[in-house]
Amino acid sequence: MHLEYKRIQDFMVYYILDSELNEMYNEIFIGKAYYFKTKKNKPLIIDIGANIGMSVLYFKALYPDSKIICFEPNPDVFQVLLKNINANKLTDVTAVNAAVLNINTVKDMYIEAGFDGTDTLGGSLHKDWGNRRNANVIKVKVVNAEEYIQSEVDFMKIDAEGSEQKILTAIQNKIRLINEFFIEFHGTKSLLSENDLGAIVELLISNHYDFKLVHKPIISLLESKWANWLAGNKPMLYAIHAKRAEIENFERLACSEIRPLILEND
Repeated sequence: MHLEYKRIQDFMVYYILDSELNEMYNEIFIGKAYYFKTKKNKPLIIDIGANIGMSVLYFKALYPDSKIICFEPNPDVFQVLLKNINANKLTDVTAVNAAVLNINTVKDMYIEAGFDGTDTLGGSLHKDWGNRRNANVIKVKVVNAEEYIQSEVDFMKIDAEGSEQKILTAIQNKIRLINEFFIEFHGTKSLLSENDLGAIVELLISNHYDFKLVHKPIISLLESKWANWLAGNKPMLYAIHAKRAEIENFERLACSEIRPLILEND
């Protein structure tokens, strides 16, 4: 696997595809998708779906003394994540080469071969999300999310390509230890029974989180040549930023307001 590298702000970043690096840089560093406030000098951050580590670099730029536990299941991408951690001499970062669910096991992961090389962004445990055209299938380790929550977590990022609800269900007994979430929800019609946006919203509300939910136009993010997959699966993509209600008041959307957002994609 050939790697490129370039300097981004104070970091040396190794990457696989220029187009994917630009997408991550614009979302994370320019758009500040994972920005959060805390008074702690050493916040604990859990990053599920770390990819090559752009999120980890951003968190370290935001809070240099933060402690980060990050997960990436794709073994090739995980090696790039490690390279970026080591090249930038990051400390207090634990990287785990595994997917995250509600069990410890081994599962198939679908990794789409992109039109300009390997797609490092869209690998999924779910065939309907990961197999957009002609995916490679590999076996990956899966760990139980709950086992990694042993104390208060200041920020948890979940970008798990269709496994968001299972992860939240896995940690529901410890969810009130988590002060703030960023959740990228991935859904299709066939995934509705196991990754339901409405169920995620209800879980957040029942545990006293306030949140903002933003629809992300998926057609602009995926290859136009995946038109057949887009038409057949009706994919949905939403960003959810949630905080414990007693920490800071967010504008709350009731479940009755969320449901139409789901229905408009049917």
